[in-house]
Amino acid sequence: MDRIVGRITLLCALFFTVSSSAHIRLQLTDMQGNDLQEASAGEPFLMTVSVEGDRSDEPSVKGLQDFYVKRTSQRLMNINGKHSADYSYHVRVDRAGTYTIGPAFYEDADEKSKTVRIKVHPTGAPKQQSQSNQREKKNIKTEPVLFRLYVDKDAVYVGQRVKALLRFYFPEDETITVEQVTVEDPTSIDMTKKEGPKKGQQEIENRLYNFYEWEWDMFPRQAGQIVIPAYSLDFAKHLPMDRHLGGWAALLGPRYERKRIYSNAITLSVRELPATDVQIDAVGNFTQYRAALNTAVAKEYEGIVLSLTIDGVGDMERLQLPDLVMPEGLKWYASKQYIDDLPIGKRKTFEFIVQGLQEGDFEIPEQQFTFFEGETSTYKQLQTAPLFVTILPEYKSPPIVQQDKKEEATKSEGHAISDQFEPIGYYLNGSQNQMAIPWIIFFILFSIPMIYMLGMFIITRMPSVIDHIAPGYVLKKRILNLKKELERATLHNQTDKIYTIIKQLFALNMKTAPVALSLDDLIKEIKKSSLSIDQKEKLGEFLSKTSEIAYGFVVESENNKALFDQALMWFDTIERVL
Repeated sequence: MDRIVGRITLLCALFFTVSSSAHIRLQLTDMQGNDLQEASAGEPFLMTVSVEGDRSDEPSVKGLQDFYVKRTSQRLMNINGKHSADYSYHVRVDRAGTYTIGPAFYEDADEKSKTVRIKVHPTGAPKQQSQSNQREKKNIKTEPVLFRLYVDKDAVYVGQRVKALLRFYFPEDETITVEQVTVEDPTSIDMTKKEGPKKGQQEIENRLYNFYEWEWDMFPRQAGQIVIPAYSLDFAKHLPMDRHLGGWAALLGPRYERKRIYSNAITLSVRELPATDVQIDAVGNFTQYRAALNTAVAKEYEGIVLSLTIDGVGDMERLQLPDLVMPEGLKWYASKQYIDDLPIGKRKTFEFIVQGLQEGDFEIPEQQFTFFEGETSTYKQLQTAPLFVTILPEYKSPPIVQQDKKEEATKSEGHAISDQFEPIGYYLNGSQNQMAIPWIIFFILFSIPMIYMLGMFIITRMPSVIDHIAPGYVLKKRILNLKKELERATLHNQTDKIYTIIKQLFALNMKTAPVALSLDDLIKEIKKSSLSIDQKEKLGEFLSKTSEIAYGFVVESENNKALFDQALMWFDTIERVL
């Protein structure tokens, strides 16, 4: 009996071992799917783990503990009873070196993949830069777009400003819409808000390109090699109409191909500030430091506004001034701060409330501001001019003498209180009362709030009543107002308002809110209209173009007469047909 049980156990073990066995393969590629042995720090690449067998769970991979790893997709397949699975990951290495990734394995199985080695170069290294340029030229031939990250300097001090520029290039003859830009911002760098996108043109490889660009400032907080990872950009490429479909192509609406592209990464070399015994307030290039009072004379405990203003280039968002130096007899506390733009740099103003605790003349001494200038690698100091303030004694009202004590004092001096002097007012049964208001005035004052509320109720309900009684009149009135708004936009050359006005016209017809309508909803509504196929196609192209202008992805020239003429024509057409 024991022999039979042992054989059954052995057969079961062999069965489960065979059924759970899996062949595992690990592969590294660039974002275009080419095999990869070398990469740049901060630039993402793909890792794919392929499993052939009956395993449906995800395998583990060694050597990824210090990398940025994000699983992007999982694909399970069953072809003729043969099971397989592919797991894809985005991987990013932020430090240069040679790394071993793998093997991929299962904890409960002996099968595992081979390991792969990848050499990660510092961003901007000559060898890798040459390979990057070759890849760019290859990508331009296959997909003529470029996404590049630039900085004005790559060797700075802690806190020094680095100006960053991100550009997305695409051919002049292509119609492309930017949808989203994303990045994993490093935690060791402070960044200002990105400004853009702005549009421009540049010639690359003897070909004219349009580009969108974003600008911002970066301020590293710690020393060392800091990697700015690659940015990713999602865009939609407008495809031409399929001529084989003839007139049916217009019914299908605009065709798009959505893609994602990655920029290069950049490494910043950040140095510590030179040693000093002086307290450092900021890093940058500051030109002026001023102090001012809103008044030079005040009473005791009366608030005086002291303003300190610093001009220059630096991390103004996080700039804080040292504590104020004040003489005894004056106390202060912080109030508010704000930033203004200058032709070069910014101006930050700090406001404080100062109070005098005693009367006298006081001198507010110079306030010091010490900063490190990265361009010259030197420490510099600015100071304000001294301020003078006079504190007057606090006003005190004379003491109030009670009536009975006043009478006693007067009698003691031999003076009789005259009965002809009486307090002003009316007395009734020994108590003072106010004069009564006539009933008619009281009734009028009481009725005013009720009349006002009744009038407001009638005014607010009147549009809905008119809409219910004469819906056609209300619709014509709203359409007329929209047309007047379009004419005003034409007068002021406001091309960004065309799409919004046309969308409101569609919303009136569809009896819905404009915010609930997308460009696709408008295209679908056009397809259902009685317009000709050619008109539907041209109207769809017009809406696509004006939507790009409205969302800031296309900048029109100053002379847009032809565009406004089309807008007025399509407005009348939509009003008539829809």
